[in-house]
Amino acid sequence: MSNQPGETRAQQIERLLQHNWFGLLDNIQEFGAVVDPSGTILHRNRTSASPFVLIGSKIHDAVRPGDRSAMRGALRRAFQTGEVQACEVLSRFSGSSYRARFVPIVKRC
Repeated sequence: MSNQPGETRAQQIERLLQHNWFGLLDNIQEFGAVVDPSGTILHRNRTSASPFVLIGSKIHDAVRPGDRSAMRGALRRAFQTGEVQACEVLSRFSGSSYRARFVPIVKRC
């Protein structure tokens, strides 16, 4: 990756890390996404199992309404603690049960 004009060293490292994480995510076979603390999808891979989960939508909208609170709680705890969190949910689209895992990628100073 080439340097951007006016970019600091920290910004270069941040951009490189983001590129590497997205590249890793794009090459796994299971559904994966990068979300912000509110659950908004910032990046997702292209698995055939998830054609309705779009960038800009909320990750918890992909599960049945009764499971959304548990998913939001797990996501909130992942951001608060920096530790992996998980919950069992049912897909809104297929009705299939799956384990949603939130793995924080945090920048510690």
